[in-house]
Amino acid sequence: MTLEHTAKALDMVRASLDAPKKEHPMTTTNKSTPGPWEAVQCIDFLGQHTETWCINVYDSLTRMPWEVAWLKPNPFIPDIESNARLIAAVPELLEALRAMPVAEVEK
Repeated sequence: MTLEHTAKALDMVRASLDAPKKEHPMTTTNKSTPGPWEAVQCIDFLGQHTETWCINVYDSLTRMPWEVAWLKPNPFIPDIESNARLIAAVPELLEALRAMPVAEVEK
């Protein structure tokens, strides 16, 4: 990195420190479907498991599942089960991120 590039980078950092503080994105309210979510293989109208994976949320009163997302087989994304499980973990991951302390940058 040249001296000129370093000076430009330092100017950018100084400008960002002097900019008005914005609310941290992790402090905004969550507008997604509340968890927990569960990844399961979808079942067709005959009661057979399909190759599609469903992300379910369960009604707090009836415990009936509500499908909030589907992942269909795709030749370009071979491991849909892992992706479905990762998506289902989003509410827990978000909660863990919100629990982490946010570092403040001092001038």
